[in-house]
Amino acid sequence: MLVDMPLERLREYRPAPEEPADFDSFWKQTLSDTAGHPIDARFEAYDARLATVEVQDVTFRGWPGSRSRRGCCCRGTGAVRFRRSCSTSATTAAAAFRTSG
Repeated sequence: MLVDMPLERLREYRPAPEEPADFDSFWKQTLSDTAGHPIDARFEAYDARLATVEVQDVTFRGWPGSRSRRGCCCRGTGAVRFRRSCSTSATTAAAAFRTSG
């Protein structure tokens, strides 16, 4: 591994945050604009070929109200039970399934 600091210094390193001058106002306005659009979530069954997991494809309105966001929602069925795990990344949802009890 190639780094420019010893490992101990890297573990303690805390860079100064660099935010544009309008950072807070930008996000305040963006969140306000987004709040005006309904989420309109839709869950459709997805055949993941898993006997003990129910998987749903999820779409919902993102910013600015477009239906371009996708995700998946997983839930244990039968003898395997775990709390529902929803994610906008299939990899994250798979990781949640592996670590759920």
